[in-house]
Amino acid sequence: MAYLNLSYEDLASVICLAALIAEADGNTDDSEVASIIGSLKEQFNFEGRDDLLRSYLQDGVNMDTNQAARRVAAFGPVEKQWTSNFLVKTAIADNELAEKEKQLYFKIQEICGLPDHNLSPAEEEEPEPEVNKIVGPETFEDLCAVIAVCFGTARADGSFDQEEFKAILDGLRAQYNFEGRDDLLKDYIESADKMDLNEAIARIKRFGPGPKQFTSDMLFITISSDGKLAPQEEEIYKNMVNVCDLPLFTGAENL
Repeated sequence: MAYLNLSYEDLASVICLAALIAEADGNTDDSEVASIIGSLKEQFNFEGRDDLLRSYLQDGVNMDTNQAARRVAAFGPVEKQWTSNFLVKTAIADNELAEKEKQLYFKIQEICGLPDHNLSPAEEEEPEPEVNKIVGPETFEDLCAVIAVCFGTARADGSFDQEEFKAILDGLRAQYNFEGRDDLLKDYIESADKMDLNEAIARIKRFGPGPKQFTSDMLFITISSDGKLAPQEEEIYKNMVNVCDLPLFTGAENL
């Protein structure tokens, strides 16, 4: 599964355009709605989060279409490919492609700079590109939770210096593609800084093994950002690992 560098508003923008295509023939049927929801659940973890899924759908449907198109036009190549697949799946969900749906897709493709796609109800589904072998959180809120506990860990000793902040940014950029997306990185940082630490910990405790390992590694690079690990810092790190039910950082077994 490809990692998608999308904020809440970015994903709502994709839903907005998909809803436009579904409505293009004057009739949004159940298969098109099911396709939109199915595509979201296939890519993102909405298990037990029906409230969040409804929020995405409502905000997407209500979003200004010009704003949505501008956001999608600023996506990276992987996100644009996924968006193209998402829109095509919506258009052919009822096993037919109305001329109005086809023309609207081509218009969105041109405006947003989406890659070419062979529009055919009988086509085989294209495999999604493999882009990031390291497993990290898949949703905006979950990655914010990781950043939030890094902030909490950095502040636990009464100070939060530039080295620690830079280590967090470097860790994020090493795992995820933020090239040309400083605005998105800023969204993550600001949202994480406002997130309640207990909420962040609760989210992380529900992570699978890969995202938990990623979280532990992020905590460790934050706490050891000055190149050494003082006893007090080691204690802070281990306490957070225990609270979040995390494994030790990668390579700990070799020390």
